[in-house]
Amino acid sequence: MSAAKCGWDLSSYPPAIDGKQPDPHHIEVKGRVKGASTVTITRNEMLYAFNQGDKFVLAIALVGEDDTIDGPQYIRNAFDREAAPFATEVHTKRRREASAESGGMPG
Repeated sequence: MSAAKCGWDLSSYPPAIDGKQPDPHHIEVKGRVKGASTVTITRNEMLYAFNQGDKFVLAIALVGEDDTIDGPQYIRNAFDREAAPFATEVHTKRRREASAESGGMPG
């Protein structure tokens, strides 16, 4: 999490459209061992993601045994419901597969 403790790591500002600045994307970056089926995040991060809706993007970088990085893979709408009180993991396989089909940076 950023030093500002805002609930995400990066803010990405899309280019202006017809002279108007669109809302920024709030990106939470997570690294995970390649082949793992979960990514651990805090409950607060999950709540921020849920409350930010379309503005929130989860970016997952998969790290290989030789420290090579695959990704990041960007996942929009990573959560379809509010986190349970003690939830700390998100099962990402289905989301990663869906993301791989759409691919690319959030725009």
